[in-house]
Amino acid sequence: MVGERLEKVRRERFLDLSLDVVSPGTTSSSTSSVADALRSFFAPEHLTGDERWRTAEYGLRDALKGVRVTQLPPILVLHLKRFAYDASRGLVRKVDRRFDFPVDLDAADHVPFAEDAKKEARHTRYRLHAVVCHVGANKDTA
Repeated sequence: MVGERLEKVRRERFLDLSLDVVSPGTTSSSTSSVADALRSFFAPEHLTGDERWRTAEYGLRDALKGVRVTQLPPILVLHLKRFAYDASRGLVRKVDRRFDFPVDLDAADHVPFAEDAKKEARHTRYRLHAVVCHVGANKDTA
């Protein structure tokens, strides 16, 4: 049905977000800050072609797949995925680029809340308390 909105919702609790520092499937830097990485994480993905959504009633349908937040945790852990597969060399390499993160983060500026949750968002302001850095040239060395 053209124009009809079909929706599937799955609720999950989370304490951390794994943020790409490099676009999946590429070796070029796509994000340079927490704000960029959050924007990329929450950007809706268009499902077309072989990735279309299969519905029992309407068959294969183009769709948007995305994340909307109903509640943020009191303590938020951001995991920066700083390793990427280099297809030309057949190995995983460390992404060793500058990445900016603020001491204070208001997640409300970067996180798409579900319509019914935005007014009730309790935890949106975070203060940086720690940074853990991997030392080494690749995932196997420390």
